Amino acid sequence: MHDVFTREFVNVGVLVHAPKAGFLRFERLSSLDRVKGMFPGLHSDSLRELLGFLASRADELNGKTSE
Repeated sequence: MHDVFTREFVNVGVLVHAPKAGFLRFERLSSLDRVKGMFPGLHSDSLRELLGFLASRADELNGKTSE
């Protein structure tokens, strides 16, 4: 378990927000192989779509904060 407090044990992405710098970015795993190995019944297409949505939304919001 990476973080006992949050009970987190597998990361699929990281969101970084620095409001004073006007920065917002979401980075995701390029491959979900490790996640699929841990969760064989995972619908990886759905997860990939969700992660893609989060990345595009963060990019969109980052563009607005720089304006």
